[in-house]
Amino acid sequence: MIAASPTGPAPATAKPSALGAAALGARSGLGLALIEIGVLFPLQYAGLLPGLQRLLFFLVPLGLYPAVGAAAGGSLALLARRLPGLPWLRFLAAAVPLTWLVAQGGFFVGRRGLSRLDGADLVYPAAGILLAAALLLVRPLQRAAWPRRLVGGALAGLVAMLVVVAVFLAGTASAVLLGPPPVPARAGSPDVVLITWDTVRADVLSIHGGAGIATPNLDRLAAEALVLEQMIAVAPITGPSHASLLTGQMPPSHGLRSNIDTVIDAGIPSLAESFRAAGYDTAAFVSAYPLRGRFGFDRGFRTYDDRFGTAFEARVADLVAAAPVMGRFFRVLLGGVERTRIPGAVVVERAGDWLRRSDRPVFLWLHFFDAHGPFDPAPEWREKAAQLAAGATPPPADPERSGVAMQGYRAQIMVLDELLGDFRAVLEERDPGLARTAVLLTADHGECFGEGGYITTHAPSLLDATQHVPAVLRLPGARGGGLRSAELASQVDVAATLAAIAQIAPPAGQQGTSLLPLFEGRTLQRERFADGFYIEAYLSRLKKLRSDDRKIGLRTAEWKYWQWAGEPGRERLFRLADGEVHDLAAELPAKAAELRAQLGHLLADLPRAQERYLATSGGDEAALQELGYAEIQGGESAPKDAEKSTDG
Repeated sequence: MIAASPTGPAPATAKPSALGAAALGARSGLGLALIEIGVLFPLQYAGLLPGLQRLLFFLVPLGLYPAVGAAAGGSLALLARRLPGLPWLRFLAAAVPLTWLVAQGGFFVGRRGLSRLDGADLVYPAAGILLAAALLLVRPLQRAAWPRRLVGGALAGLVAMLVVVAVFLAGTASAVLLGPPPVPARAGSPDVVLITWDTVRADVLSIHGGAGIATPNLDRLAAEALVLEQMIAVAPITGPSHASLLTGQMPPSHGLRSNIDTVIDAGIPSLAESFRAAGYDTAAFVSAYPLRGRFGFDRGFRTYDDRFGTAFEARVADLVAAAPVMGRFFRVLLGGVERTRIPGAVVVERAGDWLRRSDRPVFLWLHFFDAHGPFDPAPEWREKAAQLAAGATPPPADPERSGVAMQGYRAQIMVLDELLGDFRAVLEERDPGLARTAVLLTADHGECFGEGGYITTHAPSLLDATQHVPAVLRLPGARGGGLRSAELASQVDVAATLAAIAQIAPPAGQQGTSLLPLFEGRTLQRERFADGFYIEAYLSRLKKLRSDDRKIGLRTAEWKYWQWAGEPGRERLFRLADGEVHDLAAELPAKAAELRAQLGHLLADLPRAQERYLATSGGDEAALQELGYAEIQGGESAPKDAEKSTDG
């Protein structure tokens, strides 16, 4: 009898070597990297860094993931001696990246929405899946080659990662969400620029009758523009007001009613999407946490720059924010670093860099947070405000507790004015004389300095200190400049107005109307809000006070009415000509009933979004604390001994 050859096939239950398991882990990691790049490329990777820098950026997952996979695979083979064999490891090597594909797909679709996916959005993920599948199914190379390849791949990944981090930290490029616009813009299309000053009330500015503040750049812009004397904010906080500016809908309709814990409804079209569909290059540069793209603000923007960190750790976190595997790794390593705001000078610098590279008509949004509390300006600006303080109007409603803060506030607004001049110089580089550029400058809300008992705060207020905001609209070539209009206008009018300037279709579902007829002295014809505008103070944290302090109200040309959301029978009525000091609800019950009914009809007529509240993370809570949202004090629903509060 001939004995069986000792070189026959190994039993099916043979255990894999640590080297073979490491090889499988490396292949699995490489497959995961290919899938992640494919899924995220059209979302954020595309154009994140130009040219060679972009290539180096991709080498981070391509180098890091296989190295980690190799280490994990080898460790499994060494530590888990009872593994059922090589087939099980092959299954694991395939399952890990495919499972991650499902997770990444959910992230991707949730961020963009199925209805907003471009053709390229599907090409890149498909390519990543095919490459990963091929990698996992091909026959392994000769075993003798693996040690050299594994060590070389790990070292290459480490070097690539260090190089990319160094390159990124040396640059200032912005995150790009989308590819080029799908069609060319109409010949002669103007550039359209929206500038929002956070927390700037109208009455402190000289263009609205204020004194004690020098704003030469704003004054120059206003002389070339239409000044809207009665622009009304929809809400006294950053997120809902900006959502209305960008959608043309009221907060109950677009769904973002509170900062950080609510989002714009995924089905609501945005102004940036309208400009992009018309061939415009679209970009936004924002400076505060409540406007992070993940709350729905980035829709339609090819570039949405919401990077708030300027320190080393924050910039590293920005580098990996788009890649969940890398991002989680670095966020743990860096202790979950997060920043909530950046100075306006950084906004101007980043927007200028982007604008110089754009060769299409642009829709550009710049947001400045410099006037927001805490009111602690640089010494040179504080000194300038002190020099102008004599005769400053309006005075603080509570001079003892908010006088110093209001002077600092005026100083910080003067910083905004200087930044406006800096950015105008950038616009003039591209378009001398701004012959082809339209500019709308406005604010999201104002600030209380004792009005209604609110001390340096805004979130609970529906008073005009927070709801009456500046608005200056300059057409290309300063056509119609030097005009003023006292007609009531709202932030929901902005989207329709900017679309009309560009001669494009506004976002569907507009609740406002174009303000361009005001340049011709005509009265606006409204389908909604002909008798007054809806306003609300709906920050979620207002529910956590001694009583629910959220409010809904109506602002007409002559009257202000509101009621508490948690107590509809509790209400306030003010005649605006008399100031908002004496509540007339009890003295004029018929008028209060009339406006109460009008508010009810208006709300019943508004389309309602499905409100989606987000669970806030530890980073969100830290951001709220840094911005002053953690406590809302002052006013009649809060403890009477409250000294101050700032919020977002």
